[in-house]
Amino acid sequence: MSGEGELARHERELEQLLHELGGILFRRERLLDRERRTRNRVRMEQITEEARRPFARLDRETLVRDLERELGYQRLREQELQERLQLARLRSRTQDAILQEISRHLPPGRESPLLEDLHARTRRREELLANLPERPPFPQETTRRLEELEDHQKHLDDLLYRLAERHLLALHHGQTPDEGH
Repeated sequence: MSGEGELARHERELEQLLHELGGILFRRERLLDRERRTRNRVRMEQITEEARRPFARLDRETLVRDLERELGYQRLREQELQERLQLARLRSRTQDAILQEISRHLPPGRESPLLEDLHARTRRREELLANLPERPPFPQETTRRLEELEDHQKHLDDLLYRLAERHLLALHHGQTPDEGH
């Protein structure tokens, strides 16, 4: 395959991976929106229920209904947490694929400080991922850890987009990524 053909294939692959990462980020935002709407709906249901019977005695039926509603909400939260965990893992695999695709096309010995920073942050991300259980026994703790991971992934995304931009610009100008910037 010619150098130009390889370059075109590399650009298409990188573009497809970046598009995939964008899709994952979009799905994550939709999931977070759904979580916020669910929390608001549940809170409004609680307020409405309390407003209907502000001083009513808690009978067995009311307690059962409240417990069922709370259990349903807890199951929904666990399901949403599972979805966020799956998206975080998918996001990590896509980030790794982007980094690998760029790294494969760098001249030997030309790693930039940005690329070194990305590798260090990727190692830290893997540590954070390793601390997340497959089936979270404690949703609050898992949520806190997941938020830390997602924040770290956001920084990785920013660096990856910057590296991809530099890399593609350098390829089009016939330079290595460090020469152009």
